[in-house]
Amino acid sequence: MPEGSVMSRAMSETTKLLAAVWAGWFSIILVRFVIPPILPLIEADLNISRTSSGLLMSAYLFPYALMQVPAGIISDRVGSRRLIAVGIFGSSVATALSWFTYDFGQLLVLRAFAGTFAGLFFAPSTALVASRESKRTGSALGITFTGGPIARTVIYLLVGLLVSVLQGWRPFYLISSIPGLIAGPAALILIDERNSGNLEQRPARSMFSTAIPQLLDLMRSRVIIAIFLFNLMISVAEWGLTTFTPEYLVYAKQVSVSLASLLSLVSPLFGIFAAPFSGYLSDRFGFAPPTLIAMISMCIVSSLLPALTGSFQLIPLFSAWGFLGGLWWTASITLVTSRIPREIRGAFLGLYNSMNFFGGTLGPIILGLVVDVAGFQALYLSTLLIYIFGIFLAIRISRSKAF
Repeated sequence: MPEGSVMSRAMSETTKLLAAVWAGWFSIILVRFVIPPILPLIEADLNISRTSSGLLMSAYLFPYALMQVPAGIISDRVGSRRLIAVGIFGSSVATALSWFTYDFGQLLVLRAFAGTFAGLFFAPSTALVASRESKRTGSALGITFTGGPIARTVIYLLVGLLVSVLQGWRPFYLISSIPGLIAGPAALILIDERNSGNLEQRPARSMFSTAIPQLLDLMRSRVIIAIFLFNLMISVAEWGLTTFTPEYLVYAKQVSVSLASLLSLVSPLFGIFAAPFSGYLSDRFGFAPPTLIAMISMCIVSSLLPALTGSFQLIPLFSAWGFLGGLWWTASITLVTSRIPREIRGAFLGLYNSMNFFGGTLGPIILGLVVDVAGFQALYLSTLLIYIFGIFLAIRISRSKAF
């Protein structure tokens, strides 16, 4: 086959892979973030506290976190394509079924199922993209990660425009599930991993026995521990802010649910541009610059958000949150994918991402309790302290020569 045809085919396969993974991120994040903009409606309808409402995010995120390592190990053995498709489709089915629930317990169970299926997606998709695009991993991941902030923008926009028309929170579960019901089967068609180098033909019995000792050996490194702690702590702050800031706008700023949702979409809207920008910075300058920019920006956001009085004064702050606050994520993923051996890359990414979602599980519960006990001012003080701690951890990680 002529060289030009080979290159054209490779580019076509890469384009289809990035499109499928982008659609997966869009579908999964749409389902994940349907909760925050409609949380005041759920609390009023089901008569639950903020601590209890925080469980709606935690019920999704805890099983999501638990699935990360198994999904990574399995994808290292059998490939990524099927796990990606099942994860997208299953998460959307569980979310669609939430439309029929009128009981808080049933809603928690379905959120747990949605999180379990969604947990199959991250490690296989990220490892596959990193294997296919090893020379520009940060940029390629940045492209696929834009699906997340676009999905968040869409769900906030839909709630802002339709909440008064649809009269309730249940229809938004069904609406948010539709893209994944399409994207899941589409991934089976679009993804071809035969030439990615991501399939390792190893005996089935060695799948766990080989990966787990290697992971345990890596976890003895102090810098790895610091990276995991950084991920955990920043995720607590990030998920707490994301879950309860729309409520803060409704109850403390006295704006409508519709306006709170429209204001909240500013952050993910600017986050669309953050992911590729962070990928470029990571490929060019490494982990430290984008991460420190993110930490300092979120210190400013946590300080000013409760201090500003006018609702529309928050727009520049939410813009900075979206564009700068998320730079650390692509930078950290690029760091670990570039240093971890390919044969355990999926497993390690699963373990690494589980820290993000253990933090996400704890964040809404802990910070929801903080709001119930001490109010929203205490919420933003808590996140400020976490981001300050994040600055010191990021400096320590960037100076380490051991990883």
